[in-house]
Amino acid sequence: MPRVRTTAKHIVAVLRQRLETGGYVDAMLPSERELATEFGVNRVTVRRALDVLLNEGCLCRQQNGRLKYSSTDERYIIRVGYFYPSLGSWDYETQYLTLRTLSSDFKVKICPIYYDFWNDPSFTEGLNSVDAVILHPRPNIPDWLIRKMQNSGKPIWVLGYNYSGYGFPSLNFFPDMAINKLLDYLAGEGFNDIELVNITPQSNAVANRITLWEDFLRNHGGKGRFWDFSFTDEHLLFCELRDVMRNRIERRMIDINRLILCTTFPAATVFMRAAADLGLFAGKDYSLASIGSEGQAEMVVPTITAVNNADPYPYFRRYLQWLVSGKPWTSELFQEAGDCTLIPGESIIRRVNKQ
Repeated sequence: MPRVRTTAKHIVAVLRQRLETGGYVDAMLPSERELATEFGVNRVTVRRALDVLLNEGCLCRQQNGRLKYSSTDERYIIRVGYFYPSLGSWDYETQYLTLRTLSSDFKVKICPIYYDFWNDPSFTEGLNSVDAVILHPRPNIPDWLIRKMQNSGKPIWVLGYNYSGYGFPSLNFFPDMAINKLLDYLAGEGFNDIELVNITPQSNAVANRITLWEDFLRNHGGKGRFWDFSFTDEHLLFCELRDVMRNRIERRMIDINRLILCTTFPAATVFMRAAADLGLFAGKDYSLASIGSEGQAEMVVPTITAVNNADPYPYFRRYLQWLVSGKPWTSELFQEAGDCTLIPGESIIRRVNKQ
């Protein structure tokens, strides 16, 4: 049987695997002569393979002429910390994966950093270890931390909240127009009376959603009450929230003859679970909608009427382009996404005679 000829492409694949798994002492490659002997090829073929790895940035040449593995971190020009609360959402994960996809195009390394509270060491140490920050803040950043971020001299981009007043470029993925799109749709389906349910700690974003709901009731002559289950600055365990909501529903304090509107997708799922424990199901026994969807509204049963966040890809791409350019920020400090999509889910009871 004829011997299979070893090519430069084959050598590249073998060396890349060895380099990435620590196959060489001190990450130093053997000489061209040694590699040629091992693979049974001439040195020209080995040199061709090494040139590929050098051009990819996997190898760097030392002053003594030896070739050394260039670790992943060394190949990136900017380390970007993607900070988000440990009690995160599907949106955070989707955005992180989007950043990972884009990172190789810009030689940027995305470093996910989870934190529990504002003085969490993972936050403060993470801030010191990266070159730039993309921040999903918890509500109400304390003044001392704002000063620390301002004095860091690092580009800091805030998502979901408007911190442009402190000099931080900010992007709202879920603007008023998206919320009003959902409310207008519900009005078109004949819903004027709406109960608002919240489990998120109070913040400017939550306050704004409450204001838009109040404006809607006033403009449509509707009735409704605000149910706030965020009893502390932290989230209660979802199982505890479910029990509290179930108690309110069972005692008929929450009026399920009105549409139940939730300020966030987790609130919608917790409410549905609490109601289901009592044999009540969205889209059959009551109507429910969610201001946010975290990309999951179409994945649950029943599907939930909601508005999706904007696609993060074009916004992240523009940000990374700016970051690697090294130029001053010239765009508006506060921007709002404009491409949020409505999901007409199964969680509302369609009315034959709309008002």
